Amino acid sequence: MKDFSLVIEELQVRAEGTNNPHLKEALEKVIALLKHLDQRGLAPQAFSNELATLKKQLAGDTKPSQIRAFYNMLTDRLRKKHGLTVPHFYRNLWMGIGMGVFGVPLGTVFSSLLNNFAFVGIGIPVGMSIGMAIGIQKDHQALAEGRQLNI
Repeated sequence: MKDFSLVIEELQVRAEGTNNPHLKEALEKVIALLKHLDQRGLAPQAFSNELATLKKQLAGDTKPSQIRAFYNMLTDRLRKKHGLTVPHFYRNLWMGIGMGVFGVPLGTVFSSLLNNFAFVGIGIPVGMSIGMAIGIQKDHQALAEGRQLNI
């Protein structure tokens, strides 16, 4: 297989033939991702394990959660092996990191300064904002370097 066209066609037929809107949405996300990988010139042979998993899922009664799991598995593989990320990947990642790394300590310091531990939760939105700012900067950097998928 030299490109993803056969897989894309099969997914399009499956998306058009389903009455489940959640399944159709999940299939369309996968179709958009595969089209973008095809445009980037990535070889389908690099994703043979993932595509085999998709074929098994399509052979039976396909559930939207299975297709979303495939999408997440494929984007994870793209990030680890090819350095490619989906839009807002770093923002979402650093939002959680910011709450844990910056927010909780800031809330603890703030509440101990006020001598009232009811204010421990004040640091969490501050940490979330700091983390999102770092993540957005990393997303912009990935976009500038051409490492962000356009999906």
